[in-house]
Amino acid sequence: MLINFCERTGLIVTNAWFWKPKRRMYTWKAPGDRIRHQLDYILVKHRFRNGVKDVQTLAGADIDSDHKLLVAKICTKLKKIIKFQKRRPQYDMEKLYTQKQMVHDTVEGKIGTIECDSGNVEVQWNNIKECVLDTLSDLVGKVEKRARKP
Repeated sequence: MLINFCERTGLIVTNAWFWKPKRRMYTWKAPGDRIRHQLDYILVKHRFRNGVKDVQTLAGADIDSDHKLLVAKICTKLKKIIKFQKRRPQYDMEKLYTQKQMVHDTVEGKIGTIECDSGNVEVQWNNIKECVLDTLSDLVGKVEKRARKP
């Protein structure tokens, strides 16, 4: 039943991965110290199987049970989640260099018509940015995305 459950849910049994002496493998001891079995398991998602470095029992653990404590050493690597941001448009730089003077004159003309509010710097910056971006999109144009290599 355990194997079928693991196959359905994508889990693996990590106790069976590592060679250990018999005294480190069994997890349950019957009363009278005659029969010993491996009854307890550590299950890990198949995706994280390389993170399990060692699995063993601790015989000297002071717990009130006939089972031994089962311990796994796991090394996890956490990665930063990258949120996809809206990319800025890429402009055709070759066309910009060939039409440099015309773009320069057009941007100067548009900036000259902007009213100067000496109090608000943010508004001035947004106006200048709008002028430059409008000029670039009108005169230069955007570059299409290159196809990635398969």
